[in-house]
Amino acid sequence: MEAGSYQLSAKDEDGCTDTQVVIVEGSEGPVITRINTQMPTCNLPDGQLTISTGGIGNYYYSLDGRAYQRDSSFAGLLAGTYLIAVKDDSNCIAEQSIDLGEPCRQLFYLPTSFTPNNDGINDGWAIFFPDVSLQIEQLTVYNRWGNVIFFSKPGTVQSGTILWDGIYKGGSANGIFTYRLLMKMPSGQSRVSNGAVIAL
Repeated sequence: MEAGSYQLSAKDEDGCTDTQVVIVEGSEGPVITRINTQMPTCNLPDGQLTISTGGIGNYYYSLDGRAYQRDSSFAGLLAGTYLIAVKDDSNCIAEQSIDLGEPCRQLFYLPTSFTPNNDGINDGWAIFFPDVSLQIEQLTVYNRWGNVIFFSKPGTVQSGTILWDGIYKGGSANGIFTYRLLMKMPSGQSRVSNGAVIAL
């Protein structure tokens, strides 16, 4: 119903009527005054938004078309652009987009297999990344029984550095191995990568 003056009439069973003028006041609608942001860590869903609104009354908040909620905070967000909507009890809605950082590039790449057979092709398990260098604090490789078969602290490496040559007890390893790689990213944040690699 739009704001304005309305005439309301009522009639009972005896035909008696009464009329009254009702004024519906307009709603100024919600006003988004501030959006506090916590930028997410690269490729992690730990960003957060908190919305501040002006005016009086009840307000409800939505993010990217989700169901409205009373809480003005949204957590667990990845980097990207989001659409915030705020509505009041009169269903007046205010919208605003907010940029929560750019999606991060791939930080590093580890092949899922290599062939340590000394043929000069793909003999070592290497790491690749777009930065100038990367700090590898610790690499541990396990066999299928959970025994450590390789451990190293490579330190600062360049893209393409071989982390493991696939040699175990004087011979070429063969099979599926799990690993735990502890790195320090260029941002200074430590990161752990767990996975599996196949030595063919």
